[in-house]
Amino acid sequence: MRFKADDKSLPSLLTIDVGSSRIRAAVFSLEGLFLAEHSRPTPADTPGPDQVTLSPDCLWREVVAAVRGLGERRNNVCAVGVTTLLSFVALDEAHEPVCDALLWPDRRAISEAEEMNSEAEPRLFGLIGRRFRAELTGPRLRWLARHRPSAFARVAHVASLKDYVVLRLTGALLTDDTSASYSGLFDVVRRRWSPQAAHLAGVSVDILPPTMPATQLAGLLTRWAAQSLGLRAGVAVAVSAPDGTVGSIGAGAIRAGVTVDIAGTTDVILHIAARPLCDPRGLAVVNAHAIDGVWAIGGATGLTGGAVAWAANLLGYPSVAAAKEALAEDLSRIPVGSEGLAFRTSLSGSRFPDWRPNDRGLISGVEPRHGPAHLLTAAEEGASAVVARGLAALRSCGVRVEELIVGGGLAGDSNALKRRAEMLGIPIVAVSEKETSSVGAAMLAGVVSRGFPDLKSAAEAFVRYSGRYDPECADRSHEVSNDAAAGVFASLA
Repeated sequence: MRFKADDKSLPSLLTIDVGSSRIRAAVFSLEGLFLAEHSRPTPADTPGPDQVTLSPDCLWREVVAAVRGLGERRNNVCAVGVTTLLSFVALDEAHEPVCDALLWPDRRAISEAEEMNSEAEPRLFGLIGRRFRAELTGPRLRWLARHRPSAFARVAHVASLKDYVVLRLTGALLTDDTSASYSGLFDVVRRRWSPQAAHLAGVSVDILPPTMPATQLAGLLTRWAAQSLGLRAGVAVAVSAPDGTVGSIGAGAIRAGVTVDIAGTTDVILHIAARPLCDPRGLAVVNAHAIDGVWAIGGATGLTGGAVAWAANLLGYPSVAAAKEALAEDLSRIPVGSEGLAFRTSLSGSRFPDWRPNDRGLISGVEPRHGPAHLLTAAEEGASAVVARGLAALRSCGVRVEELIVGGGLAGDSNALKRRAEMLGIPIVAVSEKETSSVGAAMLAGVVSRGFPDLKSAAEAFVRYSGRYDPECADRSHEVSNDAAAGVFASLA
């Protein structure tokens, strides 16, 4: 991140970024400079098989701790941007949670999603931009009615965790067009709730919150929230959006024709389009983008970077960076293809583009010559294979992908980016700031603070790129760039 010893009396922007493992509070200047950060663990829980939950009350306490950990840097905050991982929160009439939030990896609503797919009219999938999956609000509402009827009877409102944090900050319950898209209950073409989809879920559209563009003002920080966080009351709070979408904004995806990959625990692959494209096979999802008048097609994968981290931990290293430092010499000698070792990264099921929730990881082709460096390299190549299939799904919808902008944790690893460019057969442009979700949230905060007239102006201050990686053997069809990589893709399909 880019630090600056600035005048602490100048106005600044606060971002709250809730990820799978960390809650990150950060402060940026209006010039796009990173000033301070404090993080806390995300208090997620796995109470049983296929269950991944989080207490909204516990989350709020950790958000307060993260913001207060910024110390005096929070004294001159003039606007707040919030983003979180995808999730489902059910609230009662008093806006209190009726149960723990369900995070995206929670797979308990698989049967309900399959039922809704079989019951829906085919044209509905085009309107909502996807088929029903277990991670969507619609199937989860049906699951709640079936398995937690007493909790379902109390449901008066539904939201995402991002919406819940904004509610705590401002007292206003609303959502953005992209979060609404991820519910499976939203007409992404007309940008309004779908009564047909809501009926399938067994609810009325009356329980769904008002929708607004992410760039709009959600409300002002209440006196109660200000006292809790140690901020001034009346600070502007942006409507904001989910972390993958906000990360794409932080990577510069603010106009049609741009393709981005926010490469973290998962890869969020999005192509920005001037119209709502449709995938007839139902592999790519279509969202109303955070910017009015454009759409995003693609989706979030299953574990990719998370599987690489798992491999590093399995080898006894606390992080991928530590593993690469220790194995640097061996890693430098391993060619594309990991000398026959292949790693399928779907440790907890696959999402875009395969959508097989029962998939599990697989390591194959193991020989005595393979060592720790081969395993780590194969995990990274397995992640790239998932991205390659995602790009192929986009191209099947008529999307042209000639360059990929990469943000997230991978953006700071030049060797991994070179290998990915070689495997994908297209140039990769790396974003300088790997925490693109925080950057995107700061850009949204900057717009609602009126520090910038729009996201284009905010991008000029915030978005920078650190390098371009061209594949040595790229061909014009943008297929796999060499036989070794082709073997990797074939073994991981």
